[in-house]
Amino acid sequence: MRPSACSVDPPEWHQPHDNVICVKLRNVTPIFGGGYAAREVDPECLIRPAAIRGQLRFWWRATAGAQFETPEQLFKEEEAIWGSARKRGAVSVSTRVLTRAADAQSVRIDNCRDIPNYVRAIIIQERASSDAHRDALYPRVYLNIEFAVTISAESAMAMSEATRALNAFVLYGGIGGRTRRGFGCLEASCELPAETTYAAGEPAGQLSPPVGFPSLVGARLYVGPPADAIQSWATAVAMLKRFRGAVAPGSRDERPRSGKLSHSPWPEADAIRILRGIKQVNGSGGSSDGALSFPRAQLGLPFKLQSLRDHTGSFGKADVKLRSDGKLADRLASPVVVRPIMISGSWRPAVLIFNCSPIPDDRLAVDISSDKFITASCSGWPASLYKDGTEVAFNHGCHNTLDALAAFMMLPGAGWQEQRIDVIK
Repeated sequence: MRPSACSVDPPEWHQPHDNVICVKLRNVTPIFGGGYAAREVDPECLIRPAAIRGQLRFWWRATAGAQFETPEQLFKEEEAIWGSARKRGAVSVSTRVLTRAADAQSVRIDNCRDIPNYVRAIIIQERASSDAHRDALYPRVYLNIEFAVTISAESAMAMSEATRALNAFVLYGGIGGRTRRGFGCLEASCELPAETTYAAGEPAGQLSPPVGFPSLVGARLYVGPPADAIQSWATAVAMLKRFRGAVAPGSRDERPRSGKLSHSPWPEADAIRILRGIKQVNGSGGSSDGALSFPRAQLGLPFKLQSLRDHTGSFGKADVKLRSDGKLADRLASPVVVRPIMISGSWRPAVLIFNCSPIPDDRLAVDISSDKFITASCSGWPASLYKDGTEVAFNHGCHNTLDALAAFMMLPGAGWQEQRIDVIK
């Protein structure tokens, strides 16, 4: 019997493009995750081409998305440049790993001294709570992996769009997982191609960033004093840790010995106590309009709360998640990036606050018991740290957590300065 005719079309031949750039990159902070298995690096394929392409698409949306009036217009242009499941795009991306897999330097996350303790502890704690095998509690991270990214485009205009995304990816992004906490930051071995782009404070269109859609247009960048890449990373992480812990810039102690801050001054813990019928500790759980307040949810979700056993006001554990289309979403990426950044030939600690819409109050869901969630607020949190009448600034005159973070970094003694955002230097 003769075989049936094949219905699959043969591959098309495409003439090589004249618009081609190639950039050699190296990670300056450890790579965590990014492989085919979640939160794992694939030792046989250290840098996945699909991951690079996905990062470039993300940073193209972050740099160019604000110029479109509707999400449909944004997707149409993205599809034309980067392609989709049904259409080939004008830009092609290829990746070549220059470091041999046998020569790749890796170390267990608990033994890597380059990683700030704060972010390392969070990763290990998350794995411990997921009942992971002991060996999986300490995944391996990879150091000094060199790879080359080649971008070709069908037109000069498409290459211009791709170049802008590449610059943003190298300056503000990274490879692998947890890049918004500084993992996988990159350094180019040559000067990045110059490209005119949008700057902060100069919106290109009317499309308001939706929840979870980060934009560099209108974003804010704060940098600290020069240091090497690893020290700069540690300094940036420490600033975010201090803000989350309500520790004033310049203070040496995480918790003053007076004991006033033995409980978190943030209102979320007291809000959980109100929900569960437990006496408040700080009296800060509600906003001025009576709504329960969870302002740190704006820093990323899910947001987990836990109190010590046999401690005054102990409430156990609680989860805060995002409600989307009547369902609970797995996560909402943080709009805050902490990492080292290269400016004028020097590494500096950097905190990047994306421009994105705040979480609407009707989209925040709080676990009260047995996976039962109720709606809560992200705004309206109190201005003082203490209930006893001692007036200590806490929200810095802001009712938005991201604005409060920006004000916190500009307090006297913090040592940070605001830097104008351009996708290229």
